Amino acid sequence: MKKDMTNKKLSSMGSLEIYNKIKDMIISRELLPNQRIVETEVCSKFNVSRTPLREALRRLEAEGYISSFKNKGAVVIYLKPEDIEERFLYFANLLSFASSLGVKNITKKQIDDLIKYNKDMSNSISITERIQWVAYNQSFHITLLASCPNHYLLTQLTREGERLWRYWASAFNMVFDLNEYQNEHNEIIDAVIKKDSERVYSLTYMHISKFSEKIRIIAGNMGF
Repeated sequence: MKKDMTNKKLSSMGSLEIYNKIKDMIISRELLPNQRIVETEVCSKFNVSRTPLREALRRLEAEGYISSFKNKGAVVIYLKPEDIEERFLYFANLLSFASSLGVKNITKKQIDDLIKYNKDMSNSISITERIQWVAYNQSFHITLLASCPNHYLLTQLTREGERLWRYWASAFNMVFDLNEYQNEHNEIIDAVIKKDSERVYSLTYMHISKFSEKIRIIAGNMGF
C-alpha cells in the first residue's frame, strides 16, 4: 500500500485550492473545533505533497481558522462562548457601518429586493424551510451592503463573516421564533427608504448584537 502511494502521481492542486477546501470543511463543520488536522491524512485525501498543504495551513492559521501546536500540529480553532460573542460584536460594527455607508446610494430596485427577501423570509420560517430562510436572510444583508462604496471595508467584512459562518448556520438551525428578525428588517427597510444612515447603523447593530447573545448561549450548550 505504501509503495502504491509513493508511485501515485500527485495532484496539481496548489496551496490556494487546498486552503479553500480545508476552510470549507471547517465552515461546514466537517472538521470540528479542537479536531486535529493530520497532515498525512489530508495529503492522502487530496493527493498532494506536504509543501502546498503547509502553505495552506499557514494561511488558515493567519486568518484564525486553525492553531498550531509544537507537539500536536494543526488544530481547528475552538472559541469559548465569550470569544464568539466578542467576534460577533466586532462583526456587528463592521456590518452596521458598511450598511449605513451605502444608504445614500441605494437604488429603488435594491429597496424592492430588500422588501421581497424579507417577505420570502416570512414565508419560510418552518423548520423544514430553515435553510431557505437563512439564504433569504443572507440575500437581504448582501443587498443592503451592495451600495457601500468602501471596498476595503467590504473585504474585511466578508472575511470575518466567513470565520463566523459555522456559528451562524448552527444557530439558525436550532433557533427560536424567527418572526422577530423580519420585524427588525422592516424597521431597517423603513430607515433605508428615509435615507437615515444613522438609524440604519443603530438598527443593524442592535439586530446583529441581539443575535450574538443567542449564539453565546447556544455555543455554551453545543461546545463550539
